[in-house]
Amino acid sequence: MTGPSLAMSLTAWGAGLLFRQLTQSVERQRRLLLARREPVAPEPTASLRRLCTISAEIGPDGFRTIHLNRRRDAGAIHVLYLHGGAYVLQLLTAHWWIVEQIIRRTGARFTVPIYPLAPEHDRRAAFAMVDRLYDNLVTRAGAANVVLCGDSAGGGFAVSLAQRLVAGGQPLPAALLLFAPWVDVTMADPECVRVERDDPILSVANLRMSGAMWAGETDVKDPAISPFYGPVEDLPPMTIFQGDRDVLMPTSRDFARRAMQAGVRVDYRQYKGAFHVFNSAVFLPESKHVYARIDQMFDRLQSEVVP
Repeated sequence: MTGPSLAMSLTAWGAGLLFRQLTQSVERQRRLLLARREPVAPEPTASLRRLCTISAEIGPDGFRTIHLNRRRDAGAIHVLYLHGGAYVLQLLTAHWWIVEQIIRRTGARFTVPIYPLAPEHDRRAAFAMVDRLYDNLVTRAGAANVVLCGDSAGGGFAVSLAQRLVAGGQPLPAALLLFAPWVDVTMADPECVRVERDDPILSVANLRMSGAMWAGETDVKDPAISPFYGPVEDLPPMTIFQGDRDVLMPTSRDFARRAMQAGVRVDYRQYKGAFHVFNSAVFLPESKHVYARIDQMFDRLQSEVVP
């Protein structure tokens, strides 16, 4: 893409005002997280309820999963969508906007786990939940008809799951669809700090704190936590959408490069002037470009669907 649109610039400014609380001091954020009540996810939007049949299930672990199928012309591709939020924030209404845009464009069927978060839990409870959901989807639909999708922390979660599937010799999804994936919770790349000057939303220090909460007693460089440090060979094809005004950009970009060098099919799209998970602002010209590319991606996948 060329330079950012005026709408992108204005939205980035507004996002900075809205999310400036995410750059407050680490100690203040830690106290707020440790003192809070466990957060509750918003229900799917009214427009999603008109578009889809929606059902919810409570798993054996007590956590909820939302299933969405378009009422008319539902496709054969099943998306397991893992939301972002630095592993400490609950799914937001903006995540439902992303889900809705993809369903409208592609007809894909969605499974959205409301997975356990830190600091109330660490990654083990979430992994157990998502592993079970992925296995169930593969049994029901076939791995070739499943896409792992995630934004930010959910993108890192999706990559980590794919790496574990490769290591275990398990069936791989047809593709990974990632929006600004958080693949290194250590934020060790000095370029992340340099980009922070232009990022209207995220703070490197607060991300490191959240990543450590998610890791629990596990080393933050363990690929289960930071898949940037894991093997990339044999990963499924990846499509990545990334803004350059995002502290996650350096590691997202470098992860994509390393995967390409290892022979993985990667479609990496970086948008000038774009903030973190900018495609949640679905009205932006850049976001419309993202969803058009996803439509093309799913058309290709649908043509390869296994009956």
